[in-house]
Amino acid sequence: MIQAHYYQRLARMMAACKHFFFWAALTMIAMAVTMAILPIQIQRILHAAFIEQNESCAQTALLVFIVLIIIYSVSGYVGQYWMRKADKQLVVQLNSALFDKLLHLPVRYCQSVNESHTAQAALHHARLISKTSMQALTVLMRDTLVVAGLIACLFYLNREIAILICLLIPFVFLMFQVITGQQKHYLDAGMQNAEPDNTELAGRLRHCFENFRHIQLLGGQQQECRHFDSTVQSILNSENQQNDYKAFVTMLCQLLIVLITIAMAYLLMQQVIDKTLSIDQAGAFVAIMLLMIMPVSRLAGVSRVPGLMQRQLEQLFLLLDLPAASAHGTVSLTEVRGELTLNQVHVQCSKKVFCRPYTLDLIIRPGETIALVVDDGAARLLLMDLLLGFSLPAAGEIKLDGQDYGQIRRCDLLAQFAVISGIPVILNDRIAGNIAYGDTGCAHEAGIMQAIQATGVADFVRDMPEGLQTRIDDSGASLTRKQWQLVAVARAFLRNPPILIIDDLWPRHAQELADDVFKALAVVMRNRTTILLLPVMPTCREGIDRILLLETGEIVIPGEPSESQR
Repeated sequence: MIQAHYYQRLARMMAACKHFFFWAALTMIAMAVTMAILPIQIQRILHAAFIEQNESCAQTALLVFIVLIIIYSVSGYVGQYWMRKADKQLVVQLNSALFDKLLHLPVRYCQSVNESHTAQAALHHARLISKTSMQALTVLMRDTLVVAGLIACLFYLNREIAILICLLIPFVFLMFQVITGQQKHYLDAGMQNAEPDNTELAGRLRHCFENFRHIQLLGGQQQECRHFDSTVQSILNSENQQNDYKAFVTMLCQLLIVLITIAMAYLLMQQVIDKTLSIDQAGAFVAIMLLMIMPVSRLAGVSRVPGLMQRQLEQLFLLLDLPAASAHGTVSLTEVRGELTLNQVHVQCSKKVFCRPYTLDLIIRPGETIALVVDDGAARLLLMDLLLGFSLPAAGEIKLDGQDYGQIRRCDLLAQFAVISGIPVILNDRIAGNIAYGDTGCAHEAGIMQAIQATGVADFVRDMPEGLQTRIDDSGASLTRKQWQLVAVARAFLRNPPILIIDDLWPRHAQELADDVFKALAVVMRNRTTILLLPVMPTCREGIDRILLLETGEIVIPGEPSESQR
């Protein structure tokens, strides 16, 4: 069953392409007028050749006929050009809406979308919907106008015959519908072969889902959307250039075929020009019927398009209708001390991922460094999501400076955190863009320079060919793992939050404290509440105020023996 509201939403999105439709409609009107004049011109050719036997008039009529064919072909090419422009605009709009929605989904949806390849399927659906709908609109506008023009020409030539043909057209239309229902229509084939190469777009989406915590934490959604839009534009520009070339070659081939046909008709006309039989009107009617066959057949095929597009529209709009991440409350934060209170917070992984549940009941004081030791990677990831407000605890509550997470505005809550991970996180194609990413993208050059000087990034950046503007490849191989870690520290330094979360990045031994990365960590941790998420008990405990073993619930204070050691 066709859901009309999906097509209504699609029509509203097409409103942005109305100026393209306007120019396309003008060229299609020119096509319809030209097509309606062709039978009359054929009558004049036949009349001049077989009745008047006036060679000069016949030649003049043929020249006019050739001009009309050229006008028709050029108008068709221009109309397709504007419809391709509209197609491009609609694809960009659908992809932008889709990408923006995916970047604002809650954590549970981001993970499921990434795992099920829903994003790649949605990109395919968006391209397929745009291409098919524009093909259908082209047929509807062009062929409806052409049929109307030919019917007007029929009434001009002979009203009685025109009425008869108009009565027969619905039956012809129904017969074409039956035929197209049994065979693969060209629009159906176009839909099946319309899958574009979305490898680059899908890769960009996977990249964003892998780093969605950092993107949302740093407020980089708009930056990612702009990058995505530029990628879509580049792909579509390349595709449109190929389509324009194919359409131009098709137009030339059609003109050559028509010119050859006219030349053959002219030779035959010369042979029969002395006959006295008047066939001009009959020839005009035959021409109208022949010219009407293809438009009517294409219009019959268009009636199948809504059914073919139904599933793609459902999948796309179901994804667009997913609820965005909750904005939480309305409380704004100004001066944050960085005190975190976890009151009977129950940490439990989803059914898909097994990990031991934990209950946290502690207060992290402002400026304190605490290590949370949990050997399960899924539990550490869920704990980070809870601290950042991406996930809600199954039980208990989390407070920041005494304010419940649920009452704080989402953007204000995320602004109080920075995350430094031991695994390289690539968010931009340049070093400077990785440091000043998201909300800090408008940072002054002086702030960026201060961050790279304080964290040691300047030591290796000065050896880069273009300094901070050095381009980074997609795999991040241009920098070493240690250099990426320094970049992450510089990003946190520039963000300057009151609370710092460091995931699986801490020296194994005291001698490693002299390493550049941990020197930089010491700088950025100064006067900040710091939470270390570690898989094992740290052997180097310098700078750590408390250690909490989540498996046993034991709290260890460095310098004092633990309960298990007493």
